[in-house]
Amino acid sequence: QMIKNTDTAANLVQTIADLAVEMANLPLDKYEKYLERNTEKNELYVARQNNAANAKDQNKYIDKQIGIAEQNDKKAQDTAKTTAKNLSQSIKDIGSARQKDYGSTKIVTGELGPVEQARAKLDDHYKKVDKYTKSKKQIPASLISKIADDGYASLAAACANYNASLSADKTAQAASALSKENTAKDIAVLAKQKFDNIAAEYDYRISANEQKKTVVNNRIALKEANGRKASTADYKELIAAEEAERKKYAQKHDRLQKELDRAVADGSVKEGSEEWYAMVAAVNEAANEAAQAEQSIVGFKNAMRQLKWDAFDTALEEITRINREADYYINLLSRKKLVDDETGEFTEDGIATLALHRENYESYLAQADAYQKEYSDIQQKIRNGELSAGDEAVIQRQRELEDAHRDAALSAEDELEAIQDLVRQGYDAQLNALGSLIERYKDVKSAAQDAYNYQKQIEDKIKTIASLQKQLSVHGTNTSEETRAQIQKLKIELQNAKDELRETQYQKYLSDAEEMLDDLYHDYEEFIDEKLNDTNDILKEISGLLGNEGAIIATLKELDKNLTGGLEALLNGSTTAEKQTDQTVEKEKKDADKPADTAKKPAAETAKPAAETGKRSTEIGLKKSTEKSAVEKAAAYLNAASEEEAQALVRSGEALIVDENMRKLLEQAAQKPILLGGGIRPELPPLPSPPAFLENAGENIRVEIGDIVMNGVNDAETFGRQLREEICRNGKTTQCIAEAVSAKQLGRGIGSARLHR
Repeated sequence: QMIKNTDTAANLVQTIADLAVEMANLPLDKYEKYLERNTEKNELYVARQNNAANAKDQNKYIDKQIGIAEQNDKKAQDTAKTTAKNLSQSIKDIGSARQKDYGSTKIVTGELGPVEQARAKLDDHYKKVDKYTKSKKQIPASLISKIADDGYASLAAACANYNASLSADKTAQAASALSKENTAKDIAVLAKQKFDNIAAEYDYRISANEQKKTVVNNRIALKEANGRKASTADYKELIAAEEAERKKYAQKHDRLQKELDRAVADGSVKEGSEEWYAMVAAVNEAANEAAQAEQSIVGFKNAMRQLKWDAFDTALEEITRINREADYYINLLSRKKLVDDETGEFTEDGIATLALHRENYESYLAQADAYQKEYSDIQQKIRNGELSAGDEAVIQRQRELEDAHRDAALSAEDELEAIQDLVRQGYDAQLNALGSLIERYKDVKSAAQDAYNYQKQIEDKIKTIASLQKQLSVHGTNTSEETRAQIQKLKIELQNAKDELRETQYQKYLSDAEEMLDDLYHDYEEFIDEKLNDTNDILKEISGLLGNEGAIIATLKELDKNLTGGLEALLNGSTTAEKQTDQTVEKEKKDADKPADTAKKPAAETAKPAAETGKRSTEIGLKKSTEKSAVEKAAAYLNAASEEEAQALVRSGEALIVDENMRKLLEQAAQKPILLGGGIRPELPPLPSPPAFLENAGENIRVEIGDIVMNGVNDAETFGRQLREEICRNGKTTQCIAEAVSAKQLGRGIGSARLHR
């Protein structure tokens, strides 16, 4: 009908071409409309994705977008298949059109000329068209117009339809190829976006932990800026936050790895693509962050461990400061007199020094024990797996504790040696005093020997006088001379024998006494050495010697009133070195374990003097003896009389009285050592009893010496008593002796004593 209504062949060709294009583009039109509908859906999914609160919901809408992209690509591929099919059909239609034109009315009726010529011309047109269809090229419009002008309407229409189908197919194939590439890219981008959403969600969770760590780190920095230390609670918070972060990084890594594997497996992302490299980098970064978090946890644990180590070291430093304070007072006291040279007793300063050395000794022992406990604790943690034996920091810490333990033990030995030295000073002073006493005693014995010799001289004089008196009396008797001579000879022999016996006895007495005194001195030296070697006994007896703690503290405060509470508590017995060390360590560790939101109070507020903890239930021990020592008594006895008086006592025949007093004093000195109470003491053997000085040498003996006249001097005691009485009468002899002594002291010979001859 259209052909009939067409005025010209050109109009016919154009009309056919327009209709062919419209028909050929129907698949493309449907494809475009499909894309428009999916675009609206996709925009809705994008909006919903943007409004989703979590990765799961976001990725759900991304999956829908991926579905649309896949649908669009499928539609593009289907459209391309349709246009390709249409193109193939259009080529077939050209052959069909040729056959149709062979039998057309115009050819058969000869309207187009002779039939054979018309068909030959048709074949010629077909051959030209066939060349274009085989090469899938557009048939020229001029050729189509020529075919139409020649009256071959079916072939012309088929050629127009072919051109339209070819053009539509080219468009569809290009759209298909582009859709395939774009869809693959879009899907990869969307897959990466899903991957990023998962990563972002983990990052949001991790950022909360980062904020927790920031808060704690700021708190620690503020504490340090204020001169305080972080607590283990701070590091526990950091460890907890870091551990949660490590877990999230590990979860992130696993989830991202799974997402990457899925995307590669389903073809959403190709290995080697930009998205693949970005996703692999993100997976590796999550693994690295987890490893870094693990390292941070180890670092925080090490910091917390170091904090506890520092707390222990701080506690021991506080204890050693007390030691240094004691050393300061010991140094001040060293300038004072610590031991009384005369008595061997410690002065108040000496007692204070002993107390300080003892407290230092006990403190160093407590420190050595604390270091050993700390070392053992590390060993136990190594066995429990809490610490590693291969950790260089742990190894170094063990070495530090070993060295500190040894140093503390050596310091304790130094203090013990200082105590021994100080005790030795007291013993040496006592020994010197005893030696002086013994020398004085020996002097007395020497004086006694002089008195004895003098008495022998007096006795000889007395005998001479008596002999003369007897001779005078003999002249008035009738007794035979021979008899008297024989009697006299016997008496002389008897007297000489008595004299020799008495001399031997007296010399033995003197030698035994001196030997006994020498033995006493050496025995006491051995006793002192034994005491000094028995350190446990020394420490026990020092407690008894110290006595009043208040007096010790008063002595120290006189030197420096700023005595700290820690040292005062040790001295007054409110605490012990062991308890003080344990409590200080425990306190520092508790401070290190304080809750993170509480600040440590300044040391000035918390370091209350240990003296406030209460008095100990038992007293340290012995009070200082208020009795005077034996040596002091002996010295006082000897000093009470002048040398002249002592010599006078000896010469006057009272040597026995002096001997007895000295014996008692020496026994007391041996039985009551001055320095320390209790323990084994050297025993003093009893002094040998002295023999009688003189026996009766006669009766009613009268002795005249200058203006001194003595009657009945038949024994040394009587002689000595009468001699003293005569001297005290202040006669010429008295004046002579006085002048001689005075002149002798002034270095003038005997002076005016010669005037009293």
